Amino acid sequence: MKKLLITTTILFCISLSFSQNTSFGIRVGYNWSELQGNYGFKTLNSYTDYNKISENYFGLYLNYNFNKRYAIQPEINFKTRGFKYNNKQGLLGASWGGNASLNYVDIPLLLNYNYGINTKIKGFINFGPSINILVGGGKYDYYTWGDALPGGITYNYTRNIRNDFNKIDIAVIGGVGLKYLIQPKLALFSEIRTSYGITNATVSKEYIDENISSTWYYDNSHFLDFSIDFGIAYIFGK
Repeated sequence: MKKLLITTTILFCISLSFSQNTSFGIRVGYNWSELQGNYGFKTLNSYTDYNKISENYFGLYLNYNFNKRYAIQPEINFKTRGFKYNNKQGLLGASWGGNASLNYVDIPLLLNYNYGINTKIKGFINFGPSINILVGGGKYDYYTWGDALPGGITYNYTRNIRNDFNKIDIAVIGGVGLKYLIQPKLALFSEIRTSYGITNATVSKEYIDENISSTWYYDNSHFLDFSIDFGIAYIFGK
């Protein structure tokens, strides 16, 4: 299923690339990812802060114009999502924390609205759904647990939590940006974008983590992303 979705998107993009109303772009950026919802240590949630992780990302897109204002924009983006946590300072006399990262291929299909600022600078708005496919990662690092445990025991270990997450989830994306035409066929662009998962990113479950003798659980959790990117686009047919 994952391979079929990615292959279909690539073929669709190739077919659009032969159009006279198409531009091809490469983007690089920085993505902040946060897992929202109910998850964590059941008995210690009130003592724990859960936070964002941030990673670079890379993507490709094709933009097919229906007219001067509207376009459709399929993309393929390679992102890392996850979360990290640590105890609230000084509580329980202990220190604990951890971080998780998972690798995704995102396949958005966006409606692109363009508006003119002047002959060289154009503004744009993107909005639409994205299919996010979990393809790797899942490494979860735990660290410095147990300052308050007998003997000051400290645990440092790693496990893989990929099976705790759904293989595919659906998100909604919204973004605004600017495009600067440096040549008739070449443009630079920048965009600020956010996305939110409308399906659960995690499998609802709970289990005893024997390494730290605490129950970890997931229930109704979704990824929220915020990204800033820059890129270059080649314009066909001008």
